[in-house]
Amino acid sequence: MTGDIGDRRPLRVEQGFPSPYTLCNNKWHSIKAIFDKDELTLKVDHLNTTYGHSGNGHFDEASTNSPLYIGGLPDNAPTGTLETRDNFKGCIRNMVIGRQHKDWTDMATLHNVLLNSCPSGSH
Repeated sequence: MTGDIGDRRPLRVEQGFPSPYTLCNNKWHSIKAIFDKDELTLKVDHLNTTYGHSGNGHFDEASTNSPLYIGGLPDNAPTGTLETRDNFKGCIRNMVIGRQHKDWTDMATLHNVLLNSCPSGSH
């Protein structure tokens, strides 16, 4: 996962997996990303939590008026300091942002999203 919290410095955290098929197994998985102070934590299922630090030490919260992109960037979005433009391929459900459940139909805009469709399975 990569991002920019408003200071134009990239913030990146990666989770290693025991197998290339850990997440590609036709089952739903739990992914939790939390930004707190200058640290981003990523927790995937039962695997160990991984950490990324912004390294600036002076941000208590993300300070940007830019949109929040989930799963990738639209073609016309500026990349800024992001290290990749690769998009997520898969299914997402039960999304929570800022402790509030979000539905895809509530999003301002959607790009390449198939609502109510998950070709990889419905477990």
